[in-house]
Amino acid sequence: MMVNWEILKQSAIDRSLSIQYIDLQNKYWLKIFDGPFFLETIIDKNLEVDNIVDFETNFKPNGNKSPKTQVTTEFEQTDKILKLCCGSNTVDNDSIATILIKIPGTPGTGDGRYLSSGTAFFDTHNSGDRILSVSITDEDNILQNGAGFEVGSYTEMDAPSNNQGSFLLPNGLITAITIGGYGFVPSGFYIKIVGKKTNNITTGTLFANLEWGK
Repeated sequence: MMVNWEILKQSAIDRSLSIQYIDLQNKYWLKIFDGPFFLETIIDKNLEVDNIVDFETNFKPNGNKSPKTQVTTEFEQTDKILKLCCGSNTVDNDSIATILIKIPGTPGTGDGRYLSSGTAFFDTHNSGDRILSVSITDEDNILQNGAGFEVGSYTEMDAPSNNQGSFLLPNGLITAITIGGYGFVPSGFYIKIVGKKTNNITTGTLFANLEWGK
């Protein structure tokens, strides 16, 4: 936005900004930047003598420094407190173990948790052990769609079934981290983690750790 010298000068003072300038011989072209916000003006050296003196005396010595820009990402906000949660369950006769972790709080009030990351592993690792799915479910029929209704899924359900989920690493561990922001889950819903042992193994325990913000 084009403004006069007084407005640009005062904005630079109020925001503690360095004035960016180009000397065009008979005039100065001035700008200030604060993130996406900017102001600019032109001072004529022949017609605005007082403004030229003011600029050259009080602002030019500290001019042309890097514009002040501050970006705060969602992960740098200080409005959340890190909380740790975990769950476990034993492998059933179908080689599958299912963990259900309920999101604390009062359903329907806006309460919930901001998911950051999680890990899962079997107590004894075998090559081919796999996490079949990670989803958000309504086990208590809050939505009146039936107990166990799947509200959302972190699994690529559009892929063929043998490509869904994730194999556990040789150390027996899988880690998941959110992309581009936290995943919010309302109170009363569950994080459902389904793991499957390879080679029809029907013993063992699946463990999971979650990190979320409150």
